[in-house]
Amino acid sequence: MRKFLLPRTLFCLFFLIVILPAPSCRFSNEPSPAPDTKVVQKAKDEHGLKLILENALTVAPAKVSVLFKVRDADDKPDTTLDCGNFTLFEDNDSTSIYESAHKVKKRPEVLKMRVLLLLDLSGSIIKHDRSLKKLIDASRRFVRKLLPKYAANVEVGVFWFDGGAQINQLAAFTTDTVTLQYKIASLDTTLKVDLSTNLNGAIVEGIKAVKNKTGKAGETVSYGALVLFTDGTDRAARVAEPEAVKAVDGAGPLVLVYTIGVGGEIDLLKLERFGKDDFFYADDIDKLGLKFESAAQSIKEELASRYLVEYCSPRRKGRHQLKIKAYTASVQTKQYASLTLEYSADNFSGGCNLYMPCPR
Repeated sequence: MRKFLLPRTLFCLFFLIVILPAPSCRFSNEPSPAPDTKVVQKAKDEHGLKLILENALTVAPAKVSVLFKVRDADDKPDTTLDCGNFTLFEDNDSTSIYESAHKVKKRPEVLKMRVLLLLDLSGSIIKHDRSLKKLIDASRRFVRKLLPKYAANVEVGVFWFDGGAQINQLAAFTTDTVTLQYKIASLDTTLKVDLSTNLNGAIVEGIKAVKNKTGKAGETVSYGALVLFTDGTDRAARVAEPEAVKAVDGAGPLVLVYTIGVGGEIDLLKLERFGKDDFFYADDIDKLGLKFESAAQSIKEELASRYLVEYCSPRRKGRHQLKIKAYTASVQTKQYASLTLEYSADNFSGGCNLYMPCPR
């Protein structure tokens, strides 16, 4: 009887391999298809308010996460919204009170911004003790205005430029206010500089340096901001003005560019053109500190106008639409906006929890 064992074994293997359909041959340790985490904007509606989508994805076990910025009727950052200003709908129906939950977070920790403060230390500043002291004081006020309250979101680096081809690091990007203050205070008139002003080149190099610090791995969204101060015009002629304009225009929505000018030697129109997100002018150096604080406040408002909506969905399969509707004051106001997004609930499961969700 033993001689029939091998043929029977071969026959069984043939039956398993050839006759049974291929899907039944999946082994338990084979990877399952990756879940679709992409969330796609399908529609938007604006009535005196704007919701601008910046990032959206699904997160296991059943969460839809949506990051956006809010602009008011004057296209200014709106930092005033909270849970009571938002209503959510799923598949054109109100979300379930008992089977779903959502929360709204302003300036969430997932946001990171690297702010490069770029100072003009050409001859008109570095060779005048009073002007340098005023610039040091203004720069320190900028750091105090922005940090440490926003340290969870912001790192500041301080650089300077003169007539040379490159910008120069004074303080690496950090959240350490003490280090920044110390580095800024260390500036004095003995610093060896090229007395000319490479303003156009500083714009190009500054934006490049900021871009290199955005989009770091592991972060949901990271922004950059260039805050450039000058008291003069480009005299070095190393870089043509159109090249600087091109760098500003190509900076993109995640890189903010601010300019601060003082005195009568600057070209107001050009400097305002370079400051695509805001421009601050002081007609007297004694007013410089206030302008630096205004720039810091503008950055704070930009961050505070970012909102993260997290939604625990009861859906467990298929594609669905989530509508986020925001009101400026209450549901009775005529100023509102909405985003409609489509997501996949395939592979969703129970266990989605939110810390301190919005009351329902």
